[in-house]
Amino acid sequence: SLIMLLKLLKDIHVKSVTAAGADGYVLNGDNYYNNNIRNYTEHGSNFNIAVAEAIHNLNIQVEFLTPSAYDM
Repeated sequence: SLIMLLKLLKDIHVKSVTAAGADGYVLNGDNYYNNNIRNYTEHGSNFNIAVAEAIHNLNIQVEFLTPSAYDM
């Protein structure tokens, strides 16, 4: 969803974005505010790298307000 939103913003000519809460996934970490909504798809570091590369490939400036595994 983050990549789709960034693509939409780029398509409407937004040049830069500040993101909060796009922190990525931590293996065996607290990735959700509520474990009942947990996604059972394995993510891990490869997922974080793929998202970071997708953000980079969109060529839109993203500043992360909160710490993010996507900030590479």
